[in-house]
Amino acid sequence: MNDAAAPRHGRDHSAAVVCTTPGGNDDQSALGAASTVAALLGSFRLLEASGACELMATTIELGHPSRPPAWWKALADTARTYRSAIHSVVGQGFDAIDDWSRSGGSVRDLGPERARLRTEHRRWLCEIPGGGAYITWLSAYLAVVEFDGQRTLASLERCTAIAQEFIDVPKPWPESSVYETLQGAADALGLFLPLAEHPLRDMRRFAFVPAPLRTGYGS
Repeated sequence: MNDAAAPRHGRDHSAAVVCTTPGGNDDQSALGAASTVAALLGSFRLLEASGACELMATTIELGHPSRPPAWWKALADTARTYRSAIHSVVGQGFDAIDDWSRSGGSVRDLGPERARLRTEHRRWLCEIPGGGAYITWLSAYLAVVEFDGQRTLASLERCTAIAQEFIDVPKPWPESSVYETLQGAADALGLFLPLAEHPLRDMRRFAFVPAPLRTGYGS
């Protein structure tokens, strides 16, 4: 698997280190925390990102020029529930993403990213023939990151079932590792879906990274 895009294994505690830096009014530590959270979200390590946001919410001081604790709590919840929605696509289809996109709280600047992802998922699940294979593959990718073997298998089986409607997809060899199977499924997606890049790079379209984190933490 491409090392640059493959799931990273083992826990990275850099978020905790940054968020607990002494001095709640230290702008640089807040910027570092935001950068770490953005990196975790961008690499689909959604549970770790959620935990980092929860930690940020408990350590940042009211009146700090960065985002308030309530914003970080909302971001933590949104990242966690986005993960659940992606996994739920296997059984519920687009309804899982639709419900997630409409369930946001009062934090307005998370709304545009929810809406963008709703549109993106709708395109693949409802408009592009076979696009559901891509989302179920994404669920498998998340499960690999989380070391959830049972969910990985279930998502890959669904991905393969959809792909077999369009191309011949060989069953994985018993000796194949889960990473080889995930890579093989990604390679297969590129044979029948309109992808500009390999799924391990193209999947960035599905990353939940709100604008304040994309643009450098600001106001």
